[in-house]
Amino acid sequence: MKKATLIYICVLVLVLIVAEQSVSGEDIEVNCEKELEELRAKIKERDQNNTELFALIDSLDEEIMRSRKLQEKIEVSVSERARL
Repeated sequence: MKKATLIYICVLVLVLIVAEQSVSGEDIEVNCEKELEELRAKIKERDQNNTELFALIDSLDEEIMRSRKLQEKIEVSVSERARL
């Protein structure tokens, strides 16, 4: 029984050593850098999309104001014609 336990512990230690070597700190750092760059790219893309959306909103606001002014002119014109 003691011999089997000792063999099990030795195998476990060897597995841990191999696992530690396969995932080094440098690998983790490289993966983190890649993920960080991907996140930065996504943020930049979203910022660009937001800028475009705000520009579209501004354009729509301007069109709405033009439409309201035109509608007011039409209403004034109609009421003037109704008086005649």
